[in-house]
Amino acid sequence: NAAKTRKVPKDEVLSALSVIATAKLDPSKFLETLGGTKSPGRTWMLIFTAEKKLKGGRYFPITAVQRFDAEARRIENGVYLGPIGSLTFEGRFSWKKRILAFIFERM
Repeated sequence: NAAKTRKVPKDEVLSALSVIATAKLDPSKFLETLGGTKSPGRTWMLIFTAEKKLKGGRYFPITAVQRFDAEARRIENGVYLGPIGSLTFEGRFSWKKRILAFIFERM
């Protein structure tokens, strides 16, 4: 499991992402899955980042967490650097079909 071990080869992760990207999925429940239906929402951890058109990708080397609150349409991103500190961004997000856009208002 890529999220637990970070040892799944990147080509396998990219292949799985490609299947999801090309699937004919109904996006009407995506926002609910991402942010829940009530505040404070759901928290996700960034594990893997993919390049445009899934040409490549890599495991994210540091702890990064996102919190989505679908009810309030708010997002918080945090990058955690252990004893050194952390950096967080907060703001609004919008969702239309399969496009998620952020507007960060506070750092």
